[in-house]
Amino acid sequence: MKRFLLFALALLVVLAVSVYRAKLGAQSSHEEIAKIEAEIARLEQELAVLRAEEAHLERPDRIGPLAKDHLGLERMSPDQYVDIDALENDPRLAPKEAPQ
Repeated sequence: MKRFLLFALALLVVLAVSVYRAKLGAQSSHEEIAKIEAEIARLEQELAVLRAEEAHLERPDRIGPLAKDHLGLERMSPDQYVDIDALENDPRLAPKEAPQ
């Protein structure tokens, strides 16, 4: 009987230590999840700022003057539009032969 009580007591101690370690592991996991969720929130906010900045930088009223000043680009004029059939006979668009 004494052996049984010692065995039961040892088993109870082992189980108590196991439960305590599981509790610490779960607590650690919850802390890590909270850190990751905070990082996700920070990155989502940063992404929103970057998207707003991109929208600001892509505005046509901003790009137009930059293209004109720095690249010499102008708006397209109606005489630049060509019928597709006219392109088929344009010698500038003919495929070039590979040198042999």
